[in-house]
Amino acid sequence: VDLIHRQTRWQLRIKDAASGPIIVGDRLITSSSDGFVTASDPMTGKQLWRFATGERLLGPVSAASGRVFVGSGDGTLIALSDSDGKELYRVNLKGPIVSAVAIAEYVYVANAEGQLVALAQQDGVVAWQVSLSSSTWTAPTVTDGRVIIACRNGDIVACDPSTGSAIWKFAAVDVVKASPIVVGKFVVIGTMTGKLLTLRADTGELVSEAALDGAIAWSPVSDGSRIYVATQTGRVHCLGDLHEQRKQADH
Repeated sequence: VDLIHRQTRWQLRIKDAASGPIIVGDRLITSSSDGFVTASDPMTGKQLWRFATGERLLGPVSAASGRVFVGSGDGTLIALSDSDGKELYRVNLKGPIVSAVAIAEYVYVANAEGQLVALAQQDGVVAWQVSLSSSTWTAPTVTDGRVIIACRNGDIVACDPSTGSAIWKFAAVDVVKASPIVVGKFVVIGTMTGKLLTLRADTGELVSEAALDGAIAWSPVSDGSRIYVATQTGRVHCLGDLHEQRKQADH
């Protein structure tokens, strides 16, 4: 969509497309539940390549270092070349993968059976695997020295990215369906009862809690100074430091 003229530039038909298409270089990459990963030209919509995984794909794609990663309903993680869609490898992790992966030192994958797995980017060899306290629907979040994952039962867990050992755990109690985000030194989590929680990234200590007017089913976003949160009531909330506004009002 052309945001200046508010006109549709092109349309591409993708059956049951997953949420969260990504742009990698000059390619728009999407996945769909019927098993296809498709790369298109973001300016024209022209198909550049299309790969049939032979799997039911439930989550969106992720990419780094020339590779595209996507997980399937039977727990298979598939790695493709982002340039031509050629399959590089696939690894069966047994539990359904319903979210994106996180990529840093390793490829970090959480599945619906409550497993968090770290794999080598280049060949998919499993480096470590840990069991979580419950299943998870969210992608891991990677920050300095932490892999942070939200479990369905409300447990927020920070693990060592090299070994998987637990660093801290916070019990949010409420159901969490959206990945945590990291803003500076803090971790921000939304729950399905409308709570917005802020924790210290290094210790997991609760810093603040806000009650919003609806379930938070999607991850908040931030520009570094403000946090924007959409709820299922159709509202978007903006939270941030009001110090500058108060200062201007005083003058």
